[in-house]
Amino acid sequence: MKEQRREQWRFSLVESILADVRYAWRRVGKAPAFSVITILIMGLGIGANTAIFSLIDAVTLRSLPVRSPEELVHVRLTDSPFQILPVPFWEALRDRQDVFSSVFAWSQQTFNLARGGEARNVDGLFVSGDYFTALGVEPAVGRVLTANDDFRGCPGAAVLSYGFWQSRFGGDPHTVGQLITLNGYPVQVVGISAAGFFGVVAGNKFDVAIPICIQAVGNILVRIMGRLKPGLNAGEANARLAALTPSLFATLPTDSFLRNPDFLKMRLGALPSANGFEGSVRGTYGRPLEMMMIVVGVVLLIACSNIACLLLARATARNREIAVRLAIGASRWRLVRQLLTECLLLSLAGALLGLFLARWGFALLVGFISTPLYTTQPRIFLGFSLDWRILGFTAGVAMLASILFAVVPSILSTRASLIWAIKGQHAEEGEHRRVFRPARWIVAVEVALSLVLLVVSGLFLKSFRKLATLDVGFDTKNVVLVKVDLNNAKVPDSQQPAVREEILARLRTLPGVTSASQSILTPIGGMGMNGSIHSHLPNAPTGRDAVVAFNFVSPGFFATLGTPLLAGRDFTDGDTAHTQPVAVINQTAARRFFQENNPVGKYYSSEGPLFGPQPREFLVIGVVKDAKFAFLREDFRATAYYPAAQMMPVTPFRVDWTVEIHTALRPSGLERAAGDAIESVNSAVSFQFSTFEQQVNNSIGQERLLAALSGFFGGLALLLATIGVYGVLSYTIVQRKKEIGIRMAVGAERRTILRLVLRDVGVILFVGCCAGVLLALATTRLLATTTAVPGGTLLFGVQPHDLGTLALCVTLLATTGLIAAYLPARRASRLDPMSVLREE
Repeated sequence: MKEQRREQWRFSLVESILADVRYAWRRVGKAPAFSVITILIMGLGIGANTAIFSLIDAVTLRSLPVRSPEELVHVRLTDSPFQILPVPFWEALRDRQDVFSSVFAWSQQTFNLARGGEARNVDGLFVSGDYFTALGVEPAVGRVLTANDDFRGCPGAAVLSYGFWQSRFGGDPHTVGQLITLNGYPVQVVGISAAGFFGVVAGNKFDVAIPICIQAVGNILVRIMGRLKPGLNAGEANARLAALTPSLFATLPTDSFLRNPDFLKMRLGALPSANGFEGSVRGTYGRPLEMMMIVVGVVLLIACSNIACLLLARATARNREIAVRLAIGASRWRLVRQLLTECLLLSLAGALLGLFLARWGFALLVGFISTPLYTTQPRIFLGFSLDWRILGFTAGVAMLASILFAVVPSILSTRASLIWAIKGQHAEEGEHRRVFRPARWIVAVEVALSLVLLVVSGLFLKSFRKLATLDVGFDTKNVVLVKVDLNNAKVPDSQQPAVREEILARLRTLPGVTSASQSILTPIGGMGMNGSIHSHLPNAPTGRDAVVAFNFVSPGFFATLGTPLLAGRDFTDGDTAHTQPVAVINQTAARRFFQENNPVGKYYSSEGPLFGPQPREFLVIGVVKDAKFAFLREDFRATAYYPAAQMMPVTPFRVDWTVEIHTALRPSGLERAAGDAIESVNSAVSFQFSTFEQQVNNSIGQERLLAALSGFFGGLALLLATIGVYGVLSYTIVQRKKEIGIRMAVGAERRTILRLVLRDVGVILFVGCCAGVLLALATTRLLATTTAVPGGTLLFGVQPHDLGTLALCVTLLATTGLIAAYLPARRASRLDPMSVLREE
């Protein structure tokens, strides 16, 4: 009666749970080898999942550390990939809108702190005056920018980020009031932003923020965000913005690119932005990380399957104990709960190990993606934070994993026959076989999932190899790129061409330099310029077909980059602003605009802000081999090259020139001499070194991440499947030892025993591979439709149903499985039948 009363108050439930925990702890201590292996496997599986999820959280899920981030919206032109707008457009929107309680604009930039010499770049922001106040960001020291700091002709002020203040100035409070130099412009520091605020772009940070008014109005493009007025829903806001758009277009000058008819048809809209603006990190790595989340989830399933097999093997040794417990009155649910408690304890220990591995794995992953794909993108910044989402995800994965690998062994273990405890060893062996039979099918599932991961990793590796060995039309070896900034040295626009030519001449005379050139764009830089050309032949392309990529280059550009000249001549110093306008085109442009005719000596017309106010007639003087232009993934584009000397001296936007140097020395060995040569021309000129090879390699960072991670997890899955095959077969042989001894005693040969044992493994591998092939075909179809940036899918130059990759992975998995099975099978074929029979 006392026990019944206690059960009514549920005290006994708490006591029994605590008893289960104590008993589970003792069981874990009595089997240290099993416990360590289980914790390591679970730690690796949970750690991989937590690391990938942490990165996804940092890139896509984490809300901005600002006041009421759910109220923020991003203002953009609908149905347009173009998300940046000119400053006059922003100012008109700010002054005329009635949609937002607060609205602000910003533009990501790179600022140079050096007064001259090698650049010391930091991540910067041009911001409107209400940027910090609209976000609700308070200053840590001093003050933040306000609307009073942002007006035409402002003297300028700077707000430093907390992290930059700590790392560069050591947290000195006297930093406020000091002058710093940004791109040669002195600016006073007025405050430090709050700790933990890095900006509004996911995956990026800022070091210095200055008002938009410092930059000449119209020379930069901005993004716009705001907070909707209370009571205004998204539909009403979009309707008001759409109605306001035509009046905003009307305020722009007639030469603005937004006065294009295609843009004039568009309307403004507002998109929720509680998680920040979707920058280059989210756009580039969002889909690959989602794909890796699926991959590590499959790895966790394989790990759980492996542990389930270990538990089944371990459970057979406890069948007598469980049968006795059932015989004296224990309920089946009580025993299942006890076994689940033990598994949950192991899983939680694995989760703790997984958190440690996740932090290390997160740092490793960030190292993979920390370098921007292109020099035009800001540096990537991601921080690991153990917030409630990470801890909740880890705990959830641990509990789910414990259920996955513990349910089947726990249920099967509690089905032991009550009479079995009294019977002899023959019954025990039969019971062992009954309990352990599902392990074979669990291993088959392991094989199927492992094959899927192997196929996926094989396709990603093959895709990466295709990109890495692609014929791009130029040579990246031993080419140094030098970005030269004359604006930092306050060189007037009219004198800049002469200064650039003098710098180029000095660099060409350096020891080890075989050739040098300069250009507006270098290939695979993520940037491009387009324009239309008009051939004078009949049926010449028009409209979009007439658009070509173009670049302004100096003589020697093609020789420096190793692009072969196929016909005609290269540019020379005689091609000046006062001579006939000339052009060199690539093979694709020659075929498109001149068909089968030799284009050398023929003319075409073109117009644009870099050519002058009137259309110009260009003489084609040469044809070069097709080369990739902005991205490796793109098809060869029709491209026209023009001499640098024939570009308009004054352009409507800033043009950054890059010097390319081909050297016979190591690129790093040339930097000091090149820097001295540039400073000898003008000591105030800033410059920055990189290599062409590094620029091209950075552009395939997405593919490198996918190939490296999928290859690692594919290899891990193969290892786990191999361990599973070995473990199942080893235990099966132990259980069939007497049967094998009798067969050998009555005349069975060793090869017959070997074939008998391997046949079971063959069935497991065959079933697993067949199921894995079907799953792999369905999975690779998803890869073929998942887009990547910039353009295309996650696979490049590889068919999703690549039979060669599929056959190779099936062969690798089957061969590895048979090798793993051969060792216990060989041991079984060498059993001494007399010693086995004596055990009877």
